[in-house]
Amino acid sequence: MPTSLQDLPPELLAQVVSYIGTVQALLSLALSCKKLHNYVQIDGYRAFVQNHYPSIPTAPFWKDAAHALTNLSRAWDRKSLVARCIRPPRLADEPRHQGHGRRARGQTMGYQPVIDSYQTWTGSHWTSRREVVAWGAGAELVLRVKWMGPVIEEQQRATHEHADMTEFDQHHHKSRWWRIKDTAHRDGPDDITAVMLLRDTQQPACRSEYIITGRANGELDMITIDHDTPGSWKRETRFLHQGQSVRFASLSSAAEPLLAACLGDRTIAIYLVTVGKDCIEPLKTIELDSSERNCRSWSTVFLRPDRLAVGLGPCTKPIRVFGVGSNATSSQPIRTFFVDQGSKEDARKWTIYSLAPLPRSSGACRSEGDLFLSGGYDGIIRLHDLRSPRSYVSTFIDPVDTFSAVYSLLPLGCGRFLAGSANHSLLKVFSTRTALEKLCQCDSSLGYPAELVTCEEPPERPSKPGAGNVIQLDLTAVYDRFPDPIFDIGSQCMRQRSKCAANRDVIGKWDPNHEVMCLAMYEQVAGAVQLKQQVSVGKFGDGMPGWDERWKIA
Repeated sequence: MPTSLQDLPPELLAQVVSYIGTVQALLSLALSCKKLHNYVQIDGYRAFVQNHYPSIPTAPFWKDAAHALTNLSRAWDRKSLVARCIRPPRLADEPRHQGHGRRARGQTMGYQPVIDSYQTWTGSHWTSRREVVAWGAGAELVLRVKWMGPVIEEQQRATHEHADMTEFDQHHHKSRWWRIKDTAHRDGPDDITAVMLLRDTQQPACRSEYIITGRANGELDMITIDHDTPGSWKRETRFLHQGQSVRFASLSSAAEPLLAACLGDRTIAIYLVTVGKDCIEPLKTIELDSSERNCRSWSTVFLRPDRLAVGLGPCTKPIRVFGVGSNATSSQPIRTFFVDQGSKEDARKWTIYSLAPLPRSSGACRSEGDLFLSGGYDGIIRLHDLRSPRSYVSTFIDPVDTFSAVYSLLPLGCGRFLAGSANHSLLKVFSTRTALEKLCQCDSSLGYPAELVTCEEPPERPSKPGAGNVIQLDLTAVYDRFPDPIFDIGSQCMRQRSKCAANRDVIGKWDPNHEVMCLAMYEQVAGAVQLKQQVSVGKFGDGMPGWDERWKIA
């Protein structure tokens, strides 16, 4: 019988670690004796990460992951946010005062931003990563590839002695840019309406990027770029259809992915993406039947590789789920969802603009694609469950900005999700922990409770001052070797601000190109709305307890 902690077998030690709430406490356990130190280094950090952050995928660098995810959680608690504006470098022949985003002469439609990004590990070190982000800027495609890690730092030291340093930044990251625009394309009629990056597991070559783009003129292509030749690109594949305008598209996560493209108002074309083919015919074309006038499709997303959800409106059944696959695709939905329990006449007003699946490891999902979020015209975000007979099992409502339409949704994988509002450039942060905990408590043999789970807690609402819509959201990664500069040094320097500023060049390290934006935020406190705003990097706000030092009361 064990007489001390170090005598416990590994499976019982794993149970002990599951009750440890901080990395500091886990480190203290590792310092108690040699045996426990070895256990923590080999299995302890892994058990800590998988227990406390089950919905965030990470590379098996468990000690680094534990510290990074703990810093991330603490930064969310303190609203420690650094928002940057990404600007591509100006071309030599580009006019200095060209207005990006403005309607060009003869343009018949407004600018619609679309974006996609991902990050992957490229070596045997926590910081060895490649980040790729692409977005449509009118008829132009902008792509940035960033490399980081010890190998890149060594390249920077070697380059510093004999070559140009413009590809490297102050954090020892290497970036290359591509700005792709066919001379025959015009802003407006040929605008990019969909951008999708093939992930590293879906690409045959590790030194290239494959990007699928859809345009308002009906073009649906896959192009490639070579990492070693900045500026060059090649059209790899053309996806064939009847020439309808591409409204939006989505890509599955399978190794051989499926592409779902919305053509026109009510046509969904399904393609099997095969690298190396010049032309690809659709596997299946789905016509969305609806008796309502002016009903059209607004969003589509793969809940899992064989399940496709489509958002429509205005109609009585604005969410439809189809079974898809390379061998068979259903023309009729296998499940439809209502969004309102009122009269049929009222239900026709609802439109779903955005859909987003929750990760399988979120706690309440037994299989991939069980749970997903929807946001629409009425401003209410609903949580849907394919296992439940109900149309939705939870709602998320902002009591201050209740009726603003929700144009975009992005699960963060850590018990939160972002919602992009239609007004005032608002970005709302909701917590899903309460709703998912109640779903986990439902006994599968008894079904769901009689009452719906409703979450109406006021969210956090950071925003960029000025009017505008948050059309689309995307996330590259949640791991950062360099934490928020004020969060990192603020708690140590609150009483010695002048000394701290003299010893650290915060602006030169964190905002040398003046890319950091100062966000504004409002929150509901005791029934009243309180406004806050950020100060510039290197400055201190009001020092509110529990908040990052950049925030001050407006």
